[in-house]
Amino acid sequence: MMIAILFILVILFFPYLFFRKGTHPHSRQHYDAMLILGCPTHDDGNITSAQNKRLALAEKYLSKQIVDAVIISGAAVKNEYIEAEVMKAALQKKGVTTPIYTEVQARNTFQNFRNTRSQFGDLSLLVVTGSAHSRRSYFFARKFYTHAVMGKAKHDPVNEYVREYFRMWNALYWEVKLFLQKQRF
Repeated sequence: MMIAILFILVILFFPYLFFRKGTHPHSRQHYDAMLILGCPTHDDGNITSAQNKRLALAEKYLSKQIVDAVIISGAAVKNEYIEAEVMKAALQKKGVTTPIYTEVQARNTFQNFRNTRSQFGDLSLLVVTGSAHSRRSYFFARKFYTHAVMGKAKHDPVNEYVREYFRMWNALYWEVKLFLQKQRF
């Protein structure tokens, strides 16, 4: 009975074992760019609390002057407002003078990293995202960038952790499927 419970617990927590946390940024280290991952705006185009948290964290890092540029990635996924453009306007409105670039085609986390790598090259990155999203983000960051660290906005709601748990299982499914396809050829 105890072995069965232990087996079930390992299965339930497997995504957390597979997806590493990622390293945290150090204020003495310098990064080529800060990549802020987009998230949907409200249907009226206003900034959401998740976007506000990411932008507040970005401002904190910008005040330390540890990045040369800001890249914001995100398309119009949930409504007609392009996430990257809305977040860029909010940063500019707050007086940010660091150069801000946008990537406006990415519709998911994988595309955030693939598209920014294709558009800007292999940079040393400080990635800003929500705390619930950071493990999966770091997983994709390692696929496309040699040096990436995670800056996590704090206090995501519990339901976001639940959603992210199932998204990690989905990512694992596709990783296994791609691995098996490569083995056939």
